[in-house]
Amino acid sequence: MRHQLEPFAGNSFDCFTPFTLVVGIALLFGYGLLGAGWLIIKTDGWLQAWARLQARRCLIGVLAGILLVSVWTPLQHPAIAGRWFEMPNLLLLAPIPEFAPFVGALLLFLLCYAGVGVSLFPLIAPPTITLFEAASSPSTQAFLLVGTLALPPVIDMYTAWSYWVFRGKVRTDVGYH
Repeated sequence: MRHQLEPFAGNSFDCFTPFTLVVGIALLFGYGLLGAGWLIIKTDGWLQAWARLQARRCLIGVLAGILLVSVWTPLQHPAIAGRWFEMPNLLLLAPIPEFAPFVGALLLFLLCYAGVGVSLFPLIAPPTITLFEAASSPSTQAFLLVGTLALPPVIDMYTAWSYWVFRGKVRTDVGYH
């Protein structure tokens, strides 16, 4: 059953709510944490020490953002609170990893995406349209499947080649100039 969508009656700044601003700031800290983790892996010396300091700062920002959103979301949306605190979802969302900065940042992002998935599934445009209602026709999906199956091996080969070319640490005493 398709739902009738009401026309949008807001303005260009309606997307700027306290919640969206907190999420946006936490996301900036998250990307900073990913970048700092990558620099820790790829550099040494003073740059690596600086990246470690930035990683600690960004981790505090990410954890604060995750905490705020994790408390704010179930308080604002009782249906999401019900999903978060029922089994087995409670067990899936409980752990917060403590690993090396880059891997830890990746796992924090994965944990947050899992929280969004558990919160919204099967809705794609909350609170009215499900994933299945928004899906394209089976023939369109079959057409897209061909491209989806062909493209990942190409991307994987290119990524592997890039990692091979840029393997190892970056050193200041080696260069092409």
